[in-house]
Amino acid sequence: MSNFTNPQEDTFALRIILASATSALPAIVFANDLSHGLYWDVNGLHLTGVADPVNTDDVANKNYVDTHGGGVSFPLRAPDGSPSAPSYSFATSPGMGFYVNTVNTWLGLTVNSSDVGYIVNGDNAGLGNGGIVLSSNQDYVMAGGSNGFHDVSGSAIAIEISNVTSGQFDGSSTAGDTRFLLWDVDSGALQRVTVGIANSGGSGFKVLRIPN
Repeated sequence: MSNFTNPQEDTFALRIILASATSALPAIVFANDLSHGLYWDVNGLHLTGVADPVNTDDVANKNYVDTHGGGVSFPLRAPDGSPSAPSYSFATSPGMGFYVNTVNTWLGLTVNSSDVGYIVNGDNAGLGNGGIVLSSNQDYVMAGGSNGFHDVSGSAIAIEISNVTSGQFDGSSTAGDTRFLLWDVDSGALQRVTVGIANSGGSGFKVLRIPN
């Protein structure tokens, strides 16, 4: 005879066949709560009397979306999230993933619950929490945001130190030119570096110069 006081001691080879039942009359219920139970229909296994985490896309109760063996309806929208709780993350790394910053309208990448990159409107992107930034005018900015390079009207690349232009490279093909302009502190302007005649800097060398 089975020991129902401690049924873990018994081993059963048993098959119980239940009627599929309905949400109003579940196949399995509890003696002190007939409104909660379990039943089966063509759509799958259901719980009754609670928000159905078996058969409802109820993220609050299940912590995941159940497609019930079928497709997902689109567009599929997730909450905006944050760096510490990204909307799209991973079971073993909940602090790693993507979120949306609606104030600044960017898609953020977070690792260990901290920003490490982003993409914003206008072809802007950043890596390393903004250490490298690619913006609509093709700027490259180092960490701190004051040193870097930027495109000049699509024809040159300027070098900036502490947000001040220090030099510029272009594609000049003029004889005697270099493709480098240097900021002349005395004149307060970029000056083209040009080259002197052959051997002007000694045998085998040319002098590099800028205007007075």
